[in-house]
Amino acid sequence: MLKFLCYLIKRHKIAPENALERFADALQNEAAIKALHNAYAGKRCVLIGGAPSLSQLDLSLLKNEYTFTVGRGYRLKEKGLKHSTFHVLSDVQGFTEFQNEIDWTFSDMTFFASCLPIKASSNRLRFCYYRRPLMTDGFFQTDVTQPLYRGHTVMVYALQIAYFLGFRDIYFIGVDLDFKRGAGHAYGSSAGEQYRQQTLSVRQQAKMRRALVCAARFLKRRGCRLYNASPAGCLDCIERVSFSEVFHG
Repeated sequence: MLKFLCYLIKRHKIAPENALERFADALQNEAAIKALHNAYAGKRCVLIGGAPSLSQLDLSLLKNEYTFTVGRGYRLKEKGLKHSTFHVLSDVQGFTEFQNEIDWTFSDMTFFASCLPIKASSNRLRFCYYRRPLMTDGFFQTDVTQPLYRGHTVMVYALQIAYFLGFRDIYFIGVDLDFKRGAGHAYGSSAGEQYRQQTLSVRQQAKMRRALVCAARFLKRRGCRLYNASPAGCLDCIERVSFSEVFHG
């Protein structure tokens, strides 16, 4: 944490008095996250992206499951997902664009993977920092009170958090890795989201896949099982299962 304090002052030129306030917040944040370690040991969870294939699924079947949504996943209320256990953010540009529309009551807790805390009026928010190498370099963070490893997609942060919380059967849906021009999201996309998808996601698609492959290999060695329950998409590096057979109410 002392390194974090120095980082705030030197790298981001934050005044010492303000850095001390951030430092105190970070200590409180770390304690809250530590208390969650293995709180869901041996349970299963569903990591929900935002891809159009979600429109083919009955998300109401997840009402009794532990779920992780990402980005603007709170808009999946329109698709039948009334609540999410956890929500994960990492897109600072997207947060700046949509922070006034975020439904903080949609999930029990929100994690923000960022290099710095983002000011937000919610006591449900926890920060996971990142300043480390890429997951494609063979890294996977098992202690999310420490900086997370990056992987060009918010899903790698969600995976690291899910493992830390103790989940050992992890299902992906809506993670298609199929960024055709204009594909967008199941809940629609803003002009800014479309631009970022077409300029960033399309270019980094292969890197996202490699990061998830590395994560899957690491988790398999740790006795964790990953499944892809999406009915479409290019995420073929993870074993496919039928959504309707696994989640049937």
